Amino acid sequence: MSKKAKSSKAQEIVLIGVGGTMDKKEVGIPEGGLTIGRDSSRCTLVYPMDEPGISGVHCTVTVSGDIILVKDENSSYGTFYSGQKLAAGATQPVKNGERFYLAEPQNTFLVTMRAK
Repeated sequence: MSKKAKSSKAQEIVLIGVGGTMDKKEVGIPEGGLTIGRDSSRCTLVYPMDEPGISGVHCTVTVSGDIILVKDENSSYGTFYSGQKLAAGATQPVKNGERFYLAEPQNTFLVTMRAK
């Protein structure tokens, strides 16, 4: 019973694609995190192989407590937050309602929290 009560309060973190190939696609962040890129053998959210600007493994999105972390995985064209390119390998906290993008603004993701 307590498990049921706990799950009713649980929050799910969802990325929503805004524009480009992932437009309107919604993906929940699994417990181990989400890897975004073109390499289907290493990524959870996979872009087409011919997608310009997206690296094989572009970035990862993880959750630590109630903090969402976006990490650039040394991508060629960069991961951007608030219009600023993250340093290669850098991790950026992102809040509910904020956005980040891969390489170009058309590859934007909106971070949203929803009740499970």
